[in-house]
Amino acid sequence: GRRREPRPARPRAGALGAGRGRGVGPQGIGRPTVARVTSTTLRAATPRDAGRLTEVFLAARTRAMPWLATPHSDEETADWMAGVVLRDLTVLVAHEGDVVQGLLALAPGWVEHLYVDPAAQGRGVGHLLLSQAQRRSPSGLQLWVFTRNTPARRFYERAGFRLVEQGDGRGNEEREPDSRYRWP
Repeated sequence: GRRREPRPARPRAGALGAGRGRGVGPQGIGRPTVARVTSTTLRAATPRDAGRLTEVFLAARTRAMPWLATPHSDEETADWMAGVVLRDLTVLVAHEGDVVQGLLALAPGWVEHLYVDPAAQGRGVGHLLLSQAQRRSPSGLQLWVFTRNTPARRFYERAGFRLVEQGDGRGNEEREPDSRYRWP
């Protein structure tokens, strides 16, 4: 779930331990991925981005996964974004001018979070973020995605990720079955 510290670079195989980013996914993307981003650019996140990144995180999860339990308030989520995600992970922001369109949070070898604002979905923002993650980690990446989030699972599969493990939800705060993917 989202409140745990990032996992070590090499987690124990098969362990359902703390720190797995279960909410990972370019939420709501179920359309074919086409690199249609024309003026979207990427930059490193700063502490000033915490509020807007929290808004994107919450909006994307709500739109793509209305069935998902929300074990934390919006305020707690904002505190987590500022005090854990931005502090402990490498976070990139996709933006067009001053408009934040999405975020990518990486730990060594892991995509912890990838979220696209619902207003920017279907325009290649998720593809741009995931491609950057793959370029930064040529030896491979892993990620967790909620099993019921079929559009996100298809998105990752189209990008070359392969299913390697399924969890029953006991390893995340939302208590939602999840799936671990690996690339390449």
